[in-house]
Amino acid sequence: MRHTAVLVLGCVLLALALAACGGTPDSTPAPTPDTEATVQARLNEERVAEATVEARVELAKAAATIPAPAPTRKPDLSTATAEPSPTNTPVPPTTTPTPTAIPTPDIEATVQARLAEERAIEATVEARAQALAKTMVEATAQAAPMATPVPPTPTPTEVPVTATATAAPTATPTATPTPTPVPPTPTATAAPTPTPTTRPTATATLTPLPAPTATPTQLPPTATPAPAATPTPTPTATPTATATVGPDGFTVYFIDVGQGDAALIIAASGESLLIDGGRSKTRIRERLSSLGITDLDAVLATHADSDHISGLVEVFDLFQIERFYWNGQVHDTLAFQNLMTAAQTEGSVITVSTRGDTIPLGNLSLQVLHPSTLSGDSNVDSIVVLLSCGTVAILLTGDAEIPSEEGMLTAGILLDIDVLKVGHHGSRTSTSDEFLGVIVPEVGVISAGLNSQYGHPNQEVVDRLIVAGVELWHTDISELDDTVGLVSDCGVFALEQLGR
Repeated sequence: MRHTAVLVLGCVLLALALAACGGTPDSTPAPTPDTEATVQARLNEERVAEATVEARVELAKAAATIPAPAPTRKPDLSTATAEPSPTNTPVPPTTTPTPTAIPTPDIEATVQARLAEERAIEATVEARAQALAKTMVEATAQAAPMATPVPPTPTPTEVPVTATATAAPTATPTATPTPTPVPPTPTATAAPTPTPTTRPTATATLTPLPAPTATPTQLPPTATPAPAATPTPTPTATPTATATVGPDGFTVYFIDVGQGDAALIIAASGESLLIDGGRSKTRIRERLSSLGITDLDAVLATHADSDHISGLVEVFDLFQIERFYWNGQVHDTLAFQNLMTAAQTEGSVITVSTRGDTIPLGNLSLQVLHPSTLSGDSNVDSIVVLLSCGTVAILLTGDAEIPSEEGMLTAGILLDIDVLKVGHHGSRTSTSDEFLGVIVPEVGVISAGLNSQYGHPNQEVVDRLIVAGVELWHTDISELDDTVGLVSDCGVFALEQLGR
């Protein structure tokens, strides 16, 4: 019994000692609040609150105000205490931090501020749009007076008529009687005149022509030198009514193409050669049509100036051209490029013509007198050809200038001729006294535009020709077709102004 009492007393003392130290060996510790879980819960709570605020702002823009939710309270964990021990010894409480209150934004004020900002932006945009519209209207009103079209500068072929076609004063002194026409010579009347039958289109429509007066009738009304010491000579090859093409003859048309050059040669055997074609495609087409031309064998471009070659592009479109002659001087102009393209597309035989070459044309043969070499100057390098048949010689010079003439004089290849196609439309850069003194032409044909803007023909050159006794014919005396036709049987020749 005593041992039992002692054992019980020992156990009681042991229990009291353990209680004083914090518990028995197998006792469970008092629960402690989970601090990490609490922090995560509060963070989630804050995110929800922020999302709620943003949703309320968006809804407020649509005029729907949502009241803010009451903040959620978390249980106060500060009151949690440890489980009392069997001896009721108090355990110190665990202190938990008090959650910080989340501020609720003033949603109504934010919405009103944003609405006011949007209204201000709309007002600014509208004001800028109205200012821009006003500026455009004023600019249009200011630009309106500038829309008046400027009249185009007339091209050389469309120069307005400022002069009538009345005959100019004669260059023959009033004291000198007008020479009477030379009667037909027996040799000219005896020439046979069969009509070619190989090519109807080559038959010249120029019938026996009335003899024009030896006094020029197409000169501009300007003063001319008094020929008191130089009476007007009677041309030795005065055109007569008996001049016809005949079996060995030819016809030449100095075509009125306005400001430019074009000459058509038709042999009695029917072959034809067009030298230059003027500037206007329409004009050359109309002129060839009025002459009844339906076929062309060859084309020659004296040089690359547009008032000589632009019309030739149309000629390649109208006819099958077998041969094309040029001087070999390449240019970068559109007119030149179009011409060369037309010749190549046509399949024509292309030949560079230089001094000493011969151009065959049926019963005729044309000699190339210039250029021998190219100088680089378009006009100076112009091709010059001599048409010689029997006792009749015609020199066609294109736009050859005085350096060109000097080159031919130096070479000694010029001779006495009958008809001169005056160089460069009668410009003062051509037809020198030395040149005229060697070739001694009886007739000169000047191809230029009516009231030429270039001043062609130059009056100094006209006076020089008159003093030299040259009878002048012009292709620019009216707005009509002033083409000059020449017909010859290779013994005599006659001229006629077509359209008269």
